[in-house]
Amino acid sequence: MPAFNPNIQTKLNLVVLFVILIFTTINITYTLVSSRYQIMQSIIDNAKIALVAYSPQNAKKTEQILQFVGARALSTRTPSSNISLSVGLPPIPQKTFFLEQENLYQQISLSFNTLFENNDTIIRIIGKGHNNRSGNTVEALLYERPIRDSLRETLLNAVINALFLASLVAAFLIVTIHFLLTRPLHALGNSIRIYKKRPFDHSLALSPSKRNDDIGFIHNEITSLQNHVRDTLKRQDRLAAIGASVSKINHDLRGIIATVSMLIDGLNQKKPAHEFKKATEQIFDTLNKAVELCSSTMAFAKQQPSYKTVWISLNSFLNSLETHQLNFSSHIPQNISINTDPLHMQRVLNNLTLNSKQAHASTITINALVSSYDQCPPALSQSLSLAPVQNNQQPCLVILYHDNGEGFSKKALENLFQPFSGSTKNDGNGLGLPLSQEIVHNLGGSLELLHSEPQSTTFRILLPSHLFQVHKA
Repeated sequence: MPAFNPNIQTKLNLVVLFVILIFTTINITYTLVSSRYQIMQSIIDNAKIALVAYSPQNAKKTEQILQFVGARALSTRTPSSNISLSVGLPPIPQKTFFLEQENLYQQISLSFNTLFENNDTIIRIIGKGHNNRSGNTVEALLYERPIRDSLRETLLNAVINALFLASLVAAFLIVTIHFLLTRPLHALGNSIRIYKKRPFDHSLALSPSKRNDDIGFIHNEITSLQNHVRDTLKRQDRLAAIGASVSKINHDLRGIIATVSMLIDGLNQKKPAHEFKKATEQIFDTLNKAVELCSSTMAFAKQQPSYKTVWISLNSFLNSLETHQLNFSSHIPQNISINTDPLHMQRVLNNLTLNSKQAHASTITINALVSSYDQCPPALSQSLSLAPVQNNQQPCLVILYHDNGEGFSKKALENLFQPFSGSTKNDGNGLGLPLSQEIVHNLGGSLELLHSEPQSTTFRILLPSHLFQVHKA
């Protein structure tokens, strides 16, 4: 049998219900004891009034007086006389209750005994009544059943009222605890679990809390810690990638220096003016490549840039891209908006477009459809409409980027998204696609190459459901 391991919400709910149950029980018990005392005290007060009003002239009304009190016999003792009222011989009592001498424990015990017994016994109640300045004691003999019936009715009403109030209080406390304590704690726990699986995903990062209590402090501390660890891990990954590519960077710089040295040696020889100008231009181009390589390497090693996401229309955003003089077409639904950083996402698509141009493509096509992760098409779909999402599957937005260029070489495909290793051209630094993939990943999505062959290359960008909205037409 599996062990019962309740979460904190269940534990707090059980504590609330237990405390409310205790207070409800105390309230019902107090109501029962108080009701019994008041009933018996009322009998003594009525008996005192009846005995005071009694005189030998109205002895014929003794039965009516006893019915008014609800007793079988009444008696009182005064310093000067004893007064007794009864019809026939007084019955013998089986129980005697001294109201002024009962302590709390006795009152509770006698109340429950009266409530649960079924024998209609004769009882004697002895008390002084309210406002009894003379100190006279009054005794009343009566059946216990009327008192029991009254207590049961009082108990039923008390239980109904107590359960109603307890339900309201329990619901209020449970909802309050849920929103003020357990819900924020669950959010923190889910964030930690998601962070463990996807530590580099900026879209899933916690937002700072505005609460000034302990929960808000813990929330903000975890948020700060996650951001610090995320940036540290990314910086280490970048430095590791640079360290692994030192030999390639060294080779490229040596090649650039050798080229510049050869061109300078050529300038030492007397040549025509047009050749001198051409050699000078080649020197500047070669030095610019060295500067670009160093700048790209330093930019790659820097700390992760910040992202500012906004909701924008996907159709308007994609149709405003720089196409670098390539033919551009798109099939994008008008009613889709995405939550992204426009500048960084534009950088991603600009890198893809530059790759297409360098691959001698003449046409690029961008399409978008809503599907699920299990239904994402392996290649460019010809029917570009909103695909149905099956039940229990996570919807996603699929953006397909397609060009008709030469495709990637086998060597480039092996390390396409590896920094400094997957360059698509001889003089490239291999940072465009890795940085693009990292940007999309930091924004909460994914970028991958579906296929590449001559005249057909397709990249796919996936955005999960919390990063896009489909508006009603």
